[in-house]
Amino acid sequence: MESTEFVFRFLFGTGIALIFLLARCRLNRQKSAILRFSDAGDCRAVIAGKNPWNGTAENILTGHQSRAGPNQALRRAFGIDNAFTSEDNNVVREFVALATNRMSLHSGDWVKVAILAATTLESLGFLEQNRSVGNSFSRTAPIANIDKSRYKDVLELADAINRIWISSKDADEGKRPRYQNERAFHDTLKAIFPNVEINNPTSNPLNLILPSFETLWRIVLRTFLEVKFLAAQPEKNSISRNNSRISASNLVSEALRLYPPTRRVHRHFQGPESSERSLFAADIEACHRSAKIWGPDALKFLPGRWNHLDEVQKASFMPFGNKPFVCPAKPVFGPRMIALLAGALLCHYTEDWELGKPTGRCDANVVTEGEYLDRDACAKLYLVRNIRD
Repeated sequence: MESTEFVFRFLFGTGIALIFLLARCRLNRQKSAILRFSDAGDCRAVIAGKNPWNGTAENILTGHQSRAGPNQALRRAFGIDNAFTSEDNNVVREFVALATNRMSLHSGDWVKVAILAATTLESLGFLEQNRSVGNSFSRTAPIANIDKSRYKDVLELADAINRIWISSKDADEGKRPRYQNERAFHDTLKAIFPNVEINNPTSNPLNLILPSFETLWRIVLRTFLEVKFLAAQPEKNSISRNNSRISASNLVSEALRLYPPTRRVHRHFQGPESSERSLFAADIEACHRSAKIWGPDALKFLPGRWNHLDEVQKASFMPFGNKPFVCPAKPVFGPRMIALLAGALLCHYTEDWELGKPTGRCDANVVTEGEYLDRDACAKLYLVRNIRD
């Protein structure tokens, strides 16, 4: 029970922290040739490790081999062995079972998570600007500002994961990190998980942390920004499961469509007559934003569309992957956690908060500029409000 509580506290403490601790640099590197596919049918084939081109050579790699290959850099960088990095059916099966079990929360557990999210937000501090007008002054809460003393280990771990993740994708393999050399990283892990063997690839807590690290915080942040600053505010009584207007489920689904947790799914492909492997990518983001599928308003956040989807749109929606590699968070845990954390943010940052930059307030539409889910897409945004004495 103690280890489970550690996991909960880390995951949700980190989830909140990462929402405010955005990456501070963009990776600039040369990329090897990647064959990208955005058609929904092609994306499903790539996810399954199959050749999307009918009538051409089949992939001789198994599904697990196809998925594990592109993730070996992460295996070396983080010392992990999970369903994303292993070709072993038993390892994959055991990991999926473990992850599914950890995500099977009872109603009481969800209450605890909600309380944890709220209390974590309450611990956030403010940075006062040196500006005042009359009897009012403005307080600015940078998205990267958090009580660093209370969350020291979590923030250090988040920073380390971010740094190592970026470095693991360096075009120069000699510059890519090796887990065994990251001693400070080990110390941080031990501080958070004192009773876990972090040097054992199968018990390394990063096996469970990493799959959500690059997904949860970005989709929660974007959901919060869309609902708070861009979308029309839904009436309180419309946020219900049975209402035919806009429900919480509609909001989360639309956020997952516009900002899929995994933008592109990579697979290795090797033909029968070849000794070389090619890298295929299912471009989920492009599929979810296709005007051909979603109409001329494909790039707009319109949760009402989920009340009348057609079959093509339903088949083209795959934020949690597709068969045979469907994320176990898909049915309940993922959407509910996104809704819970985004809801906690909306409750904490009430209507008197506005978006701003270091130079002053900014238009809400700034959040749609640039690359949709790039690490630093919102790095210069602040939350600002005026407080009168």
